[in-house]
Amino acid sequence: MLAADIQQALTDGRIPNGISTEYLAASKDSGAEAGILAVLALALIITALRLYARISDPRGLVLEDYLIILTAAQLITFVGLCLKLLALGSGRHIEYIEYVLPLSTVNTTEVLDFTAHIIYTTALYTCRMSGLSFYRRLCLRHGVLSLAVNISFGLITAGFVPQLLLIIFHCTPVTGLWPYPWQPEYASGRYACINWGVVYLTNSIVSLVSDLILFVIPIALIAVYRGSIKNKVKLSVVLIPGILVIAISITRLDLVHRGWTDQDQSWSYGPMLAIETAEIAGTMVALSAPTLKVFFGRVYHASTFHGSSKDQATGRRTNDCGYGAGVLGARARDAGTELEGWQRGRVVGNETVVGAGQEASVDGEDGRGSEEDLLVARAGVGSKDGGLKVSTTVEMRT
Repeated sequence: MLAADIQQALTDGRIPNGISTEYLAASKDSGAEAGILAVLALALIITALRLYARISDPRGLVLEDYLIILTAAQLITFVGLCLKLLALGSGRHIEYIEYVLPLSTVNTTEVLDFTAHIIYTTALYTCRMSGLSFYRRLCLRHGVLSLAVNISFGLITAGFVPQLLLIIFHCTPVTGLWPYPWQPEYASGRYACINWGVVYLTNSIVSLVSDLILFVIPIALIAVYRGSIKNKVKLSVVLIPGILVIAISITRLDLVHRGWTDQDQSWSYGPMLAIETAEIAGTMVALSAPTLKVFFGRVYHASTFHGSSKDQATGRRTNDCGYGAGVLGARARDAGTELEGWQRGRVVGNETVVGAGQEASVDGEDGRGSEEDLLVARAGVGSKDGGLKVSTTVEMRT
């Protein structure tokens, strides 16, 4: 059965010859909507687990957690606007928008799109600041990495400001509209606007560069961790899921370019909204991975099955890479007895790792091995490296 709006447009004679009603009725909104809701649900579940893990820790929530909460609120708002835009027809063929939608509805979709992309850009920035806050805490005592984090903050902020200004001031005078050539607002010459493709493509490139800046920091962290290749791989699994975010950002760039160059520019709008939602959600998930690794590690180590195997001595140490705080050095404990003397061997940053028969860990600023613990490497006997053997436990704590 023909949709009422298409039937009305046909009756009014607004549909030119050569455009079929089947073409106008075509829609792929359901797939975009399902994708949007799926990634939203995933992001909220992961964020809830992250916050539960933080709250269950004596230290509670820290700055990056509050920023993630703010990002989640922005994501929910953005998703609501995306679903409204699709419901109004923004993801249909451009001919549907031109010939079927009332001009008042077209104006509404343009204002909603304007608002949605301000929220989208701000949400990504907020989430990236959450990540940088975490990395800054991680590298607080490592001069070079700490400087790199601060520079990254400046670069990402320097990218965010023009992104936001390009959206706000895309037309003169300022308006939420972005008139098509066939709209009265365009024909009247009331607004002088930058082509939407230029704005979106520029912002997509800046967003991709920002993701590259953000997720190159974990690579640097892994580079200064001088453990076994096996442990580096495990650490990479925790620290570098951001590669997926970069892939999503590249996909968005491709969709924007396609929408700009294709004659039927609105047909890729629905998938683009889904990808934008995935970009925010993916960044949230990627930055929550270290916390979840620690949380599930605690659950495993606290289990009855695993608890009987924890009869090893515990090592404590601090370093100047923010993996811990305090002066360089270490204390290995065995049944409450403090053992001094680290052996030369593997190094995390500038920190010497404990020798055979002891368990080495990186403590937090309070030295209690709680929420600030980042790396736990168990040493065993019979290693080929001067008696040092690092086990499979590599832990990042946020």
